[in-house]
Amino acid sequence: MKKVTSTGKEIISRLKKAGFALERQKGSHVFLKHAKVRGYG
Repeated sequence: MKKVTSTGKEIISRLKKAGFALERQKGSHVFLKHAKVRGYG
């Protein structure tokens, strides 16, 4: 079975399409927040 690999940019792009937005970034750490989920973070 072949392992599937993704880059960080690909994952962030897919999360943004799923409704997440970039909240902030500190160095290489990216903090995302979903628009419809309340009370988290």
